[in-house]
Amino acid sequence: CLKQDIINSVVSLKDSLVVGNTSSRSNLSAISEIQLQLEMLQDSVLTAVSSPPSAAMPSYPECPYCMEEFVPPAKILQCLSGHLICESCKSKPAITNCPSCHQQFCGRNRGLETFLQKFKDG
Repeated sequence: CLKQDIINSVVSLKDSLVVGNTSSRSNLSAISEIQLQLEMLQDSVLTAVSSPPSAAMPSYPECPYCMEEFVPPAKILQCLSGHLICESCKSKPAITNCPSCHQQFCGRNRGLETFLQKFKDG
């Protein structure tokens, strides 16, 4: 990381100045190197701040248990409180109730399934 390199260079220069074991020429060289690194860091920051964020493709919501996206034709189930889970996690013998709130599952969330299918189709 450029920032860490600059910090390390400054610490090294400070240590050499305190100890007094380097010449003025090497100190000037070290200072010039730090100045160059700072200019590069400044350019990177200005580029990052001034560039508009890329229009990334929105992602699908995820099952909070297996972290897999609900990509159609995924079957999405929900509990009485509305927490979501994918069909494959729901079918695991260890999951009988909602792991978030411990209420029972009430069925599929067909509205979200339809919405995600339309989202996928464009």
